[in-house]
Amino acid sequence: MAVTLQNGTSEVTLNKAEAKSGNMTVKTLMEVYEGCITHLRKSQGTRRVNSLKRITPANFTRGTRTRVPKEVIQQIKSLNNLDVELYKYAKVIFAKEHELVSNKLISSSKRSIVDLPSELKSVLGEMGEEKLWKFVPVALMLLLIVLFFLFVNAKRRRTSKVKI
Repeated sequence: MAVTLQNGTSEVTLNKAEAKSGNMTVKTLMEVYEGCITHLRKSQGTRRVNSLKRITPANFTRGTRTRVPKEVIQQIKSLNNLDVELYKYAKVIFAKEHELVSNKLISSSKRSIVDLPSELKSVLGEMGEEKLWKFVPVALMLLLIVLFFLFVNAKRRRTSKVKI
């Protein structure tokens, strides 16, 4: 893409000079980019070819396959069978775990509101009935106080943002 101009300088060198000065048009920018990317592709291609030359090619013809000892082929087959057995065993374990988890979800969703007091007792410990009923109003009062403060703060934020 290097075109020689009338004064003997090439267009690419002019583009490089323009790039250094910072006065590039879209056309010159694209030409410089194409020159760089072409060089990069060529160097990457030669690097790939040179690296592949170091690797000896694998020959999988029928004659080379018959040279593999029978013991090695038998060992490969037995290991493949072990992999298949392991996969089947893992599949069975996964199915059992999946069934167990889904049964737990179903049983927990079937719980009724009747079971709630017994669960509260287990969570709160073995409190007597009178202590449990003293705890409920205190918890409700704390909840109301927290909600009141949240409401007051929200109202204060709304009124402080008004522009005059």
